Amino acid sequence: GSVAVGLLAHAGFEVTAVSGTPEAHAGLAALGASRVVGRDVLAPGPALAKGQWDAAVDTVGGEPLARILATTNRHGVVAACGNAASADLHTTVFPFILRGLTLAGIDSNTATVEQRTAAWALLAQADAAGAFAHLVTTTVTLADVPAWAARIVRGDTVGRVVVDVRA
Repeated sequence: GSVAVGLLAHAGFEVTAVSGTPEAHAGLAALGASRVVGRDVLAPGPALAKGQWDAAVDTVGGEPLARILATTNRHGVVAACGNAASADLHTTVFPFILRGLTLAGIDSNTATVEQRTAAWALLAQADAAGAFAHLVTTTVTLADVPAWAARIVRGDTVGRVVVDVRA
């Protein structure tokens, strides 16, 4: 999510970041988010609600993804690339047939070498321009992964967590 905020802001988009971790709000603003809101905007609600954004990148799946779909503006696009909250998606067809939404799954595991090279070039360009200057990174060992995974699911982390498989 933090990388998406930095890339989209760097590309000139007005970005609203959603985070359940108040300590992360300043960092998301530093990455370029024009607005940072709490996770309560994704609380369970009706299958179709007032539109709040034109597009979204969802990194957690489950109920938050269902709420993003319900609150995306007409002809919006939602990219889904995670399932930390849940792999289940309970929604209706309303956002798709009444607002013409597109739900795009991101399957980076099948990206070609050319696609990966292009993606890394975009990341490097944004990083060189300072898009990720405030991105907090924590390095953990492979043995630490279960505990850190639980923290990430609880929303008890800020920034990226990198696993050093050599340690």
